[in-house]
Amino acid sequence: MKALKKDKPKLPKTFKAKWVNALRSGDYKQTQDQLWDSWYSEDDEGHSVKMEGYCCLGVAACVLGKEKKLIQSKLKLTEFKSLPVEIRKVMKTETKNVDSQGKPLTIEDTLAYVNDAKLWSFKKIANWIDKNL
Repeated sequence: MKALKKDKPKLPKTFKAKWVNALRSGDYKQTQDQLWDSWYSEDDEGHSVKMEGYCCLGVAACVLGKEKKLIQSKLKLTEFKSLPVEIRKVMKTETKNVDSQGKPLTIEDTLAYVNDAKLWSFKKIANWIDKNL
């Protein structure tokens, strides 16, 4: 990923610390293409077990206290009307990264891309957030 613009935005310190700690905690299973998802999988004994996972932005929603039911109904973190203004501003900031049409990606788009398409681990995403936001 390309670096952010020189005047890179900063997340509120408390939120950032909670988010990167949650991403590194191992408490959240990672999924792609949705903020939160659930599915069934077989355990070692052949029993069906309900699983659930989050994208990195879904973990951010959890840190902000959003309920799973609400998280499941959203495609982007910035869809939450109650999202604090300072976090919304950071997520909507354009980066030097562009999509296939040459349109600048926002930080939110970039985080979704590295989670969903690049399949970065939560640890790698947390390191990027620490360094860049």
